[in-house]
Amino acid sequence: MGMYVFACTLGVLATCADAQTANAVQQIATEDGKQEMIPTKVVEFKPVETDPNFALPSIWEANPQCLSDGSLALQSIDEEGVRNTPKGKFPKYNAIVTIVRGKTTKTISSAGISDLTDFNNGISAFPTDSSIYFLVQGTKEKPGQRGPGTSSSGIPLQDYRYYIARFDLDGSYKGAAELGIACDLSRSEPCRLHHIAVFPSGDMLVSESDPETSTLKVLYLKSSGEVVKEIQDPASRTTMTSGDAASNPEARRASSLFASSV
Repeated sequence: MGMYVFACTLGVLATCADAQTANAVQQIATEDGKQEMIPTKVVEFKPVETDPNFALPSIWEANPQCLSDGSLALQSIDEEGVRNTPKGKFPKYNAIVTIVRGKTTKTISSAGISDLTDFNNGISAFPTDSSIYFLVQGTKEKPGQRGPGTSSSGIPLQDYRYYIARFDLDGSYKGAAELGIACDLSRSEPCRLHHIAVFPSGDMLVSESDPETSTLKVLYLKSSGEVVKEIQDPASRTTMTSGDAASNPEARRASSLFASSV
């Protein structure tokens, strides 16, 4: 796991939590009612120095993350690009990651993804110590004529898949790998990817939810996007629609706890 596990910002002030290697344990209750001891880490918050003239790149800035060298990764949306979209054109919500190292900043945008012909310009960004990953729904098919079941680019929705696009921290683009899952955009309630954890090797853990089957899965994928292992959450095998009188509150709670712990 990474050394730095939490970050927060207030204006241009920031703190990083440095995980300490204390031999601490915590007692938790398992599903069968037994008690289990699990290892824990104690964290110490330390200030991160930033340029006093530095301003957050966007009011939509979220998910600040400290990297192991003490720099800060901030996520935002290219609002200027959205405002400057010509009339009649669908705006591109480019995801942006700004790396702050003392008085220097480096901005990496999902607009730099060059090997996909159409994509949604960044659902989420996942900074690591060596790379910036953007999760996108996209395609490599050529644009065609718009019509039923196609995107605004005229490409059939079933040709869109999830990709993970990687940039080095210097901003150079390294390509997008298609994730080997069945999600596309053609269904009224498409399955979705949520949490992603990227290992130094490039391998990933991904949580996938499918409203049509009411299932939640944790997938282990190689850096190439190949799924090598799947874990299903039994608690999610019921309707999870909010407010549904027929849904099981305990099952919803168990599934929510499982999702938040991924």
